Order: sequence, then structure tokens, then C-alpha cells
Amino acid sequence: MKYLIALTLLLTTFSSYAQYDEDKIKTAIRLNTERFNGEQFGSFNGTSLDGKFYSTDSLQNKITFVSFWFSACVPCINEFEDLKKLYSKYNGSKNFQFLSFTFDSEKEAAKTKQAYNLPYSIMSLSDSICTKLSFGKGYPTNILVDKSGKIAKLFTGSNIYLEKDYLANKIYPLIDSMIMKLDN
Repeated sequence: MKYLIALTLLLTTFSSYAQYDEDKIKTAIRLNTERFNGEQFGSFNGTSLDGKFYSTDSLQNKITFVSFWFSACVPCINEFEDLKKLYSKYNGSKNFQFLSFTFDSEKEAAKTKQAYNLPYSIMSLSDSICTKLSFGKGYPTNILVDKSGKIAKLFTGSNIYLEKDYLANKIYPLIDSMIMKLDN
């Protein structure tokens, strides 16, 4: 949360000056997240709201999209429609899975899942585990994990808001190429 506040303050500061340069902000965000590419995704285990058990081992031999959010986070909620489209596009692939992590209680997460008709698996984990797994990047944060459990791409909600059609233009092609390698 503190990173989201810091980013908001940073954006507000930049926008208040005549020298405001959106490209510089995009570059700073990109460089700040690219350093995680190739890192091993952290350790976790738990049961999703739909009763499936997931752990770090569940990431092996699948391309995994991981979304971090919480119900009082407006940017997280705003991202749901785009994430549902991503899920629908790749859900049919045997080599793809979508996991969603929140520090909301199971009861609160279930209410949000129902209210926004979220079709993917949601796990309620502690705030500290969510922060550790998302490298403290705030909310929303999304991580694309390769078949060996390593981070292929980490991006925050700010990417989606600063770049039109970010998922379709940047993330879909990456997922497509990763799935194609697994299918061959």
C-alpha cells in the first residue's frame, strides 16, 4: 500500500510541473520491475476459495499468471475486467493457469469474487506473504511465471493505466510465445 501511495505522490508531483514527461515515468516503472525477471517466484501454499490446493510446486511445467489485489483497492477492482479477458483467452490451454492472491479474509474474497464474477482461482494469504511474493510492489501487481517457476514479467497496475491496451500489446504476446514453447 505504501508503494501505491508513493507512486501516486510521484505521479502527482510530476504532473504539477511543466516538465512533466510521461515517458520518463514509464521508463522508471519499467526499470524498477524488470530487475525481477529471472528471479524464482517465492514459496507459498494454500487452498483456493474453490477448494483446490496450490503450492510453489503447482507452478512447475505451466505458464502461470499471478494477480495480487485486495477488495478496497480501486485500481485492483478497475483491473478485474481486463484480467477476466486474459483468463478467458488462455483458460483453455493445458499449459496455462491463473492464480489470484489477496490478503482479504476468505469471506471478503468470496464476496468480491461473486460481486465481480471472477472466474479464476483466488487464494486468501496473509498480508506478509502477499507482500513477500509481490516483492512489496503494492497493489495491484501481476507476475507472469514461466514453466520453471521463474518470473518472466512483473508489472504493476500503473503499467496498465499508463499504456493503452497494455495486456493485449505486451502480455498476450509474451504468454503466446511461452505457451507455444511448451506445446512444442
